[in-house]
Amino acid sequence: MTRQQHLAFCKSCNHRYLDYDAGILCSLTKAKANFDTSCVDYVKDESITKPVAEAQAIRPNKKRSQWVVGFLWALLVVEITSIISSYFNIRILEDLQNGVEVDEMFATFNDLREAAIGLLNFIIYIVIIVLFIRWFRRAYYNLGLSGYTLHDEGWASGAWFVPFLNLYRPVQIMNEIDTKLSSYINAFSPVQRSTTNYTLIVVWWFLWIVGGIIDRMVFKKTMNAETIEQLIQSANLQIMSLIIGIPLTLSIIFLIKRINEKEETLLQLEREATAGSFESSDTTAL
Repeated sequence: MTRQQHLAFCKSCNHRYLDYDAGILCSLTKAKANFDTSCVDYVKDESITKPVAEAQAIRPNKKRSQWVVGFLWALLVVEITSIISSYFNIRILEDLQNGVEVDEMFATFNDLREAAIGLLNFIIYIVIIVLFIRWFRRAYYNLGLSGYTLHDEGWASGAWFVPFLNLYRPVQIMNEIDTKLSSYINAFSPVQRSTTNYTLIVVWWFLWIVGGIIDRMVFKKTMNAETIEQLIQSANLQIMSLIIGIPLTLSIIFLIKRINEKEETLLQLEREATAGSFESSDTTAL
């Protein structure tokens, strides 16, 4: 029998054991199946008598990922617009600093434009936070249904709001989701290989931390700015923050898309494995 035919039995056997490198093994022999026509040790796992999506209550996450990605693209547009707007704002401030007369109506329009873009950016950012955490927690919840997780699913949302813990726990969970999804896909499919997105995760988190530091500097300088020179410095820092925000936004877009693809692939493989195991176990093993 081929490996695929063996797996048709093993995936529904109570003695199955998942090894991240070798795939599904027998917990009795700690090795891959090697029987010819049927396994004398086969014990049907009654917990998977229904399709995986129904039996384990896997919750759909594709729509959530699409909503997050959609708003992230909107944020990217606003960030680029804000960079341009901030540039013109600096030009006006430099003119004032150099004693150049600036039309009052033009200056008022500049202030209104900056305020409107800032408000729009803030609203989109808040929406993204809510949508992203909902997607992130759902992804971690579903991961727990396919195997085990190092933390309770609640930490996928709660860790973002705990001081110091929010510096490393979210990226640990993201890496766990990505790594284990690849491991499960590789275990289910001897042919289809899934690779991790470790580099992309590192880039995303590095930019997130650096961007957060600069954002705090911008906020502090803006609040304490009393001179035109200080306002110019604050605006320059804001442009720097926005420039970092562009690759940050792109990295999380690509990361969400890739993880969602893995989720969909794993769900499909589990469904196929469950369907195949019913046919094989009913006709041969029993």
